[in-house]
Formats: sequence, C-alpha cells, structure tokens
Amino acid sequence: MEKESRILVIDDDKTNLSYLSELLGKHYNLRTSESGEEGLKIAESFKPDLILLDIMMPGIDGYTVCEKLRSHRELSRAKILFLSARVQMSEKLKGYRVGGDDYITKPFDTGEVLAKIKVFLRLRYEEEIKTGSEAVPDEKLLGILYRMKKNLTDIIYIKSDSPYCKIFINALKNEPYKIRVTIRTLEDYFKSKDLLRVHRSYLVNPRRILSINKQKNNELKLLVQDSKSEIAMIPIGRSYHGGIKTALPHLFPW
Repeated sequence: MEKESRILVIDDDKTNLSYLSELLGKHYNLRTSESGEEGLKIAESFKPDLILLDIMMPGIDGYTVCEKLRSHRELSRAKILFLSARVQMSEKLKGYRVGGDDYITKPFDTGEVLAKIKVFLRLRYEEEIKTGSEAVPDEKLLGILYRMKKNLTDIIYIKSDSPYCKIFINALKNEPYKIRVTIRTLEDYFKSKDLLRVHRSYLVNPRRILSINKQKNNELKLLVQDSKSEIAMIPIGRSYHGGIKTALPHLFPW
C-alpha cells in the first residue's frame, strides 16, 4: 500500500524538499512543489492521498492553499499535515479551522514524520474503503434518491447525523425524513447545482436560501425558511466560503 500512496510536498525551502524527497521517495509515490500556486496545479492532476504543506511561503500561504483544497470537490479528502516551526496555539487553531489535520514541526524529526504519515495514510485508506462501499447505492436507496430528485423543490436542507442523514422537506411539518446514507453519497448524487454543500454536515437547496448573515466573529450563516415557515440558520464551514461565493455571488454584499 505504501508505494501506491500518493504524497505531495509543498514547501518553498529546497533543503526541506530535498530531505523529504530522500526520506519518502523510496516508499511513496512522491511529488514536490516550491509554491502554493504550483502545488494546487499539481494536486489537480496528481490527486494526492496526503499533502505536507508549509505555511509561510511567498505568494499564497499554506492556510489559503488548505482552504482551496478543502473546497475542491476531488481533493477535499486528502489528509493535510502542516509543516511549521510555529508552536503558538493560536497558529495551530487557525490551521485546524481551515481544514488541516495535524502539524509536523520544524526542524524535522524523522521518527515523527514517518509515524504521522503512516497514521494519516491509514486513516485515508480506511475512509476510502468505507466510502467505496457506499459509492453504489442499493436499489431501495436508489428509489428513495430518485423520488427525492423528482421532488427536489420540496427539499429545504439535509443534515448529517451519522450514520443517517436527516432530510428536511417542505411537505413534512413535523419530524424530518431519515435515511441511512452518508452526506457525501447525497452530495455526489445531487451535484452542486441541485443541493449545495455548505458545511461538513449540511447540504442546502440553493433555491431555499433567503440570505447570508455575517456574525460578529466573521462566521457566516445561511438563512433558510423551514417547513414551519420559520427561519432556520445553517452554519457555513470556512472551507466552503469560496465555493458558495462562486455559486451565489448575489448573496455576498461584502
């Protein structure tokens, strides 16, 4: 499994790239990049399982690269480990907020680098197996999804409540409809033009969105009208800001 795993290293320091290339190149399918912009282009075609990402780089920094990766449909599942000498908790929290999975500190400790890569590649592999088993819905689920798509205008939003998803439908005045399926499966089935992914746990019918509310802490929330004609507020994940702004530019006055 090691040699088949794809790792992308993005770091403007050639010494770091040389060290990591020598350490990992024999065991993994490895690509490197010296800038965030180039790294994103390589990721598009390479489709890495894991990305080692420097934070401080000329051009776009690692946080921005991470946000772009997390909002990308085909790259969002990659494990992202930040490379940084920074140890302040505020910096770490910022990295986690934009979608990073963990940190590897500089100067590198060989044991830490190899151990964390193995752990997160194993997690990535396990997630892939789980997702693969759900990639082709059974006939009963396909029937449900078909009926949902046929009556798409009735769907307000979908909330993940693992291992189920709750479907909030305009016609149901009380409890939401619940099916045993992952939100990723629903996202793949409906595509962004039908239901928009706005958070790790939410899909929203864009036709049901009334406005976007900016909170004091700069967090964004969608306002939608629920089945009881009441206003529901749905959080927007930071890694989804860019995609939502592209899809619904008229809702962003700032």
